[in-house]
Amino acid sequence: MGRLIGFVMTLLIVIYMSGCSHSYEEETMNDENVTLTIQNNTNVEMNGIEIIGYQNGDRTFTQGSAYADGSEIEQGESMEFQFEESEFDLNDNSSFEILLLDNEETLVTITSTNVQFKKVGPGEYYLELTDTIE
Repeated sequence: MGRLIGFVMTLLIVIYMSGCSHSYEEETMNDENVTLTIQNNTNVEMNGIEIIGYQNGDRTFTQGSAYADGSEIEQGESMEFQFEESEFDLNDNSSFEILLLDNEETLVTITSTNVQFKKVGPGEYYLELTDTIE
């Protein structure tokens, strides 16, 4: 009886350990992902940012970001967006709308072109929102 309990416990530990050894980060983060960091340096009181991408005038993606508790995105804080490389194509036919949100209501819409995105590394782009963004 003791051996049976020992065998069952060993089997359960092996099953548990094999289930915990898989890394989900490998599936979500790879070389084909693009990261866009948008930094808020505006005086706009907002609690969310939404970005809409267009290719040749057709909407290709929509992605939003906000704090889980609904708090404001303060001046100087950044929000990070992850895209597949095929979604985020910075060619001459791409354009973007960036919506600054307050409780899902649009406060400001900024129409952006690809020239406003600064490449800061492989697959990494940065956009600073200011009160005078072009």
